[in-house]
Amino acid sequence: MAMAPILSLAAIFCAAAFVIHFDFHLPQATDALWLAALALWAAAVRSSAERSAVALLPPRGELVPLALVLPVFAACWLPFHDNWRWAFTGDSFGIFTVGYWFGLKGPPDSLLSVHGIDNFYTRLWETSYNWLMYVFEPTLFWHRVGQLLMSCLALSAIYSFFCLMLGKRWALLVILATMTNHVWLWLSYISYLRTDSFVFYYATLIVAYALWRNPQHMMLWLCAGMIGGLSLFFTPVVWGAVAAVAIVLGCRELRHLRLRGIAIYAVSFLLAATPILTELPWMVEMLQQQALARDAGHEVYWPGADYFYRTFRTIVISAYDTPIHVLGMDGGMLRPPLSQLCLAGMLLAAVAMVGPLRRRLRLPGAAPVLLGLLLWDALLFTATNKGYGAPSHKRFYNLIPLQLFFALLPLHWIGQAQGEHGHSVRRLAFGFAAVAVAVAAALALWRIVHPHPGMYGNNLADGLIEVRQRFARQPVTLISTRPRLDDIVGTGGLIHQTYGIADRLTVVAQPSAGVLADGCEQQGLVCYDVRGAPEDVAAVMIAAGWQPVPLLNTAELRCYGCPA
Repeated sequence: MAMAPILSLAAIFCAAAFVIHFDFHLPQATDALWLAALALWAAAVRSSAERSAVALLPPRGELVPLALVLPVFAACWLPFHDNWRWAFTGDSFGIFTVGYWFGLKGPPDSLLSVHGIDNFYTRLWETSYNWLMYVFEPTLFWHRVGQLLMSCLALSAIYSFFCLMLGKRWALLVILATMTNHVWLWLSYISYLRTDSFVFYYATLIVAYALWRNPQHMMLWLCAGMIGGLSLFFTPVVWGAVAAVAIVLGCRELRHLRLRGIAIYAVSFLLAATPILTELPWMVEMLQQQALARDAGHEVYWPGADYFYRTFRTIVISAYDTPIHVLGMDGGMLRPPLSQLCLAGMLLAAVAMVGPLRRRLRLPGAAPVLLGLLLWDALLFTATNKGYGAPSHKRFYNLIPLQLFFALLPLHWIGQAQGEHGHSVRRLAFGFAAVAVAVAAALALWRIVHPHPGMYGNNLADGLIEVRQRFARQPVTLISTRPRLDDIVGTGGLIHQTYGIADRLTVVAQPSAGVLADGCEQQGLVCYDVRGAPEDVAAVMIAAGWQPVPLLNTAELRCYGCPA
């Protein structure tokens, strides 16, 4: 089939999708026309491209470790789908709520609509996590299975990239360290729609690696463009990698006066991104929300050079240490000894930026490239930190696999030893790396099992979920005068339906003697809402001899047990 007719049809379908994009009475037609345009464009490029094969994935035999690890990960991950440690209702429960209503009523409009949660998340973004709630039933379990599938896709993308870079054994260490990392694991559990960033990030790098080796392969340019265009529907933190790949590869092609690949990339990107680019005002508004904080007059302000330096430095050395000890974080992104090894690996990568030294020391060529990518991302995350006192680690935690690469780089470098004892040195280096990953994993999992207060959740609902799960058989009396409390503890509310927090729960306004006597008689707990209880309630409880019960998942709930 000639290329011109296919391109004409693709243009017609794309134009038709654009015209009816705002007509929500025809959502399926919009989706179908857009998909048809993408398919026709891909067919046109394929019909005119050379039929040389390029492997974007490692050989089948090298995928065996991944196929063995992912089922084990899923089997360990899924039984804790509703554990209180993953309850983060302030930011994440709304995303489950969207999936719940999506499961009950089906998609309300085109999946290509940008008007998702809070007019910020696109429909395609939120649906990619919640589609199982529509296929099966709208429960937290199926929502968590959707989270799990996205986590497995992320691990697959990470493994595939590092397998191409380092080989299957070292790539296996990278994903084992990733899936047991305390920050990555916590954020993969909660409903926060961020794990997709790893999928697009490493898919972009895989295609870029293949293009660097095969710049004449037009289907690779098409894949790169479509991945970049689709990424606009998803987590913005991946856009930096997409931009870096486009800039580096584009400049390389311009240098050699090869324009065809750039043209195919540009058309593929624009075609894939057409539905979101039709609403540029929304996109500009979203980017403004990602930018620095604004004052009362909605003017963007610049905190100053010292702020940018501190933020940038914190992100760059975040594997080793940060001032962040909340929302799954506890200082550094990595646990020892990987945290220390990461700094050594970054220093090696900096040395590798000098070509003669890299060749003399036989350092991998990927090291300076990935260090440059990490610094590029850190710069962008610094510029979009919204003026927070500390960097928002929910934005830059996708650096963890890169940090793990640098943590393993010194031992991988030692493992490249040649000569009479080279084989023994390689085995010893890999053994040390495996031990380092195991130690870091043990420390990370220990922190998840024994978190410090406030490391995970924060609000009243998070605390009530923890109380219901940790003290399942005890009645609970909640002292609170907070308005609209039924949204949290009402038996008809979705939080109760999901976690059962209203079971054996009584809400009162004052800590009276009768309330305390009843609570003691039933061997229950008496808790008070920090934001909605009398100021002297803590003094009353202590004066009555009640003993504080430490809670770990909230800053808004305090609980006491009956005097001994």
